[in-house]
Amino acid sequence: MAARKRTRAAARKITKRKPSRQSKRKALAKAKKGIKTVGKRAAEMGDAAVRKATGKPMRHWFALLDRAGAKAMDHGAIAAILGKARGVSGWWQQMITVAYERARGLRKKYETSTGFTAGSSKTVAASVDQLYEAWMDEATQRSWLGVPAPDVRTAQPGHSLRLTWHDGSWVIVGFTDKGDGKSQVTVSHERLPNARAANKYRAFWKEALARLQEMLEPRAA
Repeated sequence: MAARKRTRAAARKITKRKPSRQSKRKALAKAKKGIKTVGKRAAEMGDAAVRKATGKPMRHWFALLDRAGAKAMDHGAIAAILGKARGVSGWWQQMITVAYERARGLRKKYETSTGFTAGSSKTVAASVDQLYEAWMDEATQRSWLGVPAPDVRTAQPGHSLRLTWHDGSWVIVGFTDKGDGKSQVTVSHERLPNARAANKYRAFWKEALARLQEMLEPRAA
């Protein structure tokens, strides 16, 4: 009899520990809310960058493009609409156009009008001139890039580089003074044939810029 009571008590404890359908629903709702929050924060960060650069949030430019019938246009025509707007530089014309095309289902992730693209950036405790020289001096470049120097198509000292990669794809490099002895280098590797190549070069540039940072920044004593 006593053994039977102990068995029933144990069964009741197990039953209490088993989550109810309601608790499962609450947990699922909480998880979904967390995912939405993370996604919203990521979107807000991108929107903040657009607002800072152009004076308007991304939704403003999307609405403008929708009114102009951009869903039925090609990449160049969409960028041309933004080109007529005040405060939108050539770089941001391209960035907003690509974001619009992705949001409206007009292209795959990382795909542009000329193929796929891979990008990376790094903020380094060095001047813009030091960063630029690390790209322009062939021996220095080889030490952190790890491959033969690509051909330079155009160069604006301390501002930007346009390079032709070994496979014919393009590499666009930008340099920005961040203040307090820091600068940022941004790489956009364009005209890649597919998403696989884009993923490959995204990893490549992430590692290469980390080596560049390690080379330029003074090591702690």
